Amino acid sequence: MDSVPFKFCDAVAAILTQSPETTAFSPYSPWKAALDDHRINRKCVNVYFTYSNRSWKYHCVQTPVSGTSEQPLLTFVDVLAMPRKYLRVVSFQFFCGFPLKYEATQGEILEMATLLKNYANESFFIARMASTQTDCLKDVLPCFQAASFQKITLTYGGKCYEDFLRSHLKNDRLIEIEMYNSGWSREFLIEVGTYMLRTNTNHSFVFRRHGKKAMLVY
Repeated sequence: MDSVPFKFCDAVAAILTQSPETTAFSPYSPWKAALDDHRINRKCVNVYFTYSNRSWKYHCVQTPVSGTSEQPLLTFVDVLAMPRKYLRVVSFQFFCGFPLKYEATQGEILEMATLLKNYANESFFIARMASTQTDCLKDVLPCFQAASFQKITLTYGGKCYEDFLRSHLKNDRLIEIEMYNSGWSREFLIEVGTYMLRTNTNHSFVFRRHGKKAMLVY
C-alpha cells in the first residue's frame, strides 16, 4: 500500500465515504486500515508565490489540524522532507508584492512548480497578478498545464492566462473557472463559453463584474 499513489487513495476513500456498507471496505479490511492511515497522516500544504522588484519570494504553510495553533512557514526543502505518500498540495497562489518569507530564483520557482504539481489533486489555483505584471509567469504557468485542479481563480486577464485556461478546459477534475472582469479579450470569453455549451462537461464558468456574478455557463 505504501507505493499506491495518493490520488488513487483519495478516489477509493471517496467511494468508501459514499458507500460505507461496501463489504470490501469493512472495518476489519486491510484496505480500510490503509486508507485511514492515508487520511489521518496526510500532509496538506498551501504554496504561496509573489513577484516584486524583479525577484521571487515564496513560502509554504501546512493546513492546520483542527484545534492546533498557527502553523510555521515552510521552505521547499521542508515540504520535500515530508513522506511523499502523504503529501498533498491543496492550493497554489500567486500574488504581486505580497510579504512572503523566502527568496528564490526563477529556476527554483520552476523546479517547485514542476515537482509540486504532481502532488496536486483537485486543488485550487489562484493568481492575483495583473496582465502588466505577468512577464514573470510566462515560463511558470506552463509547468501547471498537467496539474489536477478543481478550481481556477484569476483576478486579471491577459494572454498568458488565456493560454493557461485553454490547457485546462479538458481537465475532467476541473469544476469551476472563476474570472474577474479585467483584461480578457472578447474572443476568448466567447471561445470558453462556446466550448462549455457544446461540450459534455461538468465545469462551471463564472465571470464576475465588479465582484458580482455576471455570467454563469454550465
